[in-house]
This record gives sequence, structure tokens and C-alpha cells, in this order.
Amino acid sequence: MHHAALRAAANCVRAKWRHSIAIAAQAIATAEEIVAQAVAEFLAGWRERQIAPLIVSLRSQAEEICQAEVTKTLARLNLTPDQRQVLDTLVSSLTNKLLYASIHKIKSALSGHGYPIDGQG
Repeated sequence: MHHAALRAAANCVRAKWRHSIAIAAQAIATAEEIVAQAVAEFLAGWRERQIAPLIVSLRSQAEEICQAEVTKTLARLNLTPDQRQVLDTLVSSLTNKLLYASIHKIKSALSGHGYPIDGQG
């Protein structure tokens, strides 16, 4: 009887051990998913911050060029202040619409594929 009781106890310990291992494995898998998601979110934010100066520079250059062209054009026209405002609004709107697609493509190409933005591999 003594051996049978030991075997039963050993089987019980093994079953509890297997159950504990299964619970631990599930907890590890869940933790790995949480960490992977957090890393992905961090990298997406990091890439966005890397891209931001490029986008700001692109917008700034476009706005400077457009403003210079508007200033030259306004010097040749005899417009009222309201007409000048309409022209400024038009140019600003066109600039934003033209830049939108390019900026979206830049963000998609660089952020989506993990390319380094700052040239530092």
C-alpha cells in the first residue's frame, strides 16, 4: 500500500506541476503579447517624431515659396484688402492640399517600413 500511496502522491504532484507550467506558459505568452504591442506603439511614436522635422521643413519651404510668389503677384495687382485675403486663403489652401498627399506618402513609406529617418541606421 505504501508504494501505491507514494505513486498517487507523485502523480498528484506531477499533475499540479503540469498545471502550474501551463498557467505560467499562458502568462508568459500574454506578457510577450503586451510587450510586443508596447514596443510597436513606442516605435511608431518614435518614427513619427523622427519624421516630424522633415514634415515641418517641407511645409515651411512650401509656405515660404508660395508667400513669395503671392507677394510678387500682389505687387502687380491693385487689389483691395479683402481681395488680398481671398488670394492668401486660396494659396494657403492649395499649398496644404498639394502637400497632403506627399506628406502622407512620406509618412507611410518611412513609418510603415521602419526606415531610419535621421540617417543613423
